[in-house]
Amino acid sequence: MLEQSPSSRKFTWLHLTDLHVGMTNQDWLWPTLKTALYDDLEKIQKLSGGWDAVIFSGDLVQGGDKAEFDKLNFVLDDLWAKFAELNCSPDLIVLPGNHDLKRPPLNSVFRTLKRWWDETEVQSEFLSSTRPGSRLRASESST
Repeated sequence: MLEQSPSSRKFTWLHLTDLHVGMTNQDWLWPTLKTALYDDLEKIQKLSGGWDAVIFSGDLVQGGDKAEFDKLNFVLDDLWAKFAELNCSPDLIVLPGNHDLKRPPLNSVFRTLKRWWDETEVQSEFLSSTRPGSRLRASESST
């Protein structure tokens, strides 16, 4: 058996993005989209072979809720079953998007700072504030 030289080895990957599992009133779209995706995967696999990794960038779910991630697990399990049919077992690399995070509500300080560029009074108040925790003044940073 011939061994491959390091220069002849290849790393193949598939990039997917923006699935948005959990989008309101969009569940009816998934069966059609899934069929088209799986058909495309079959065509691509015939041309290029299997994949070593699937890079999934951003917005796997819509709102970052646990129920959406639970549903995403079923979608990904099904997708990996399709990969197995195509004789590959890629690793999953995930880069979360803004919809994949559940953020706490903004408090008054952050809501005010959102207006930073529009209101010079906000800038002036923030930069001159001496309230504890409001900001670290330059004179305090050297001590």
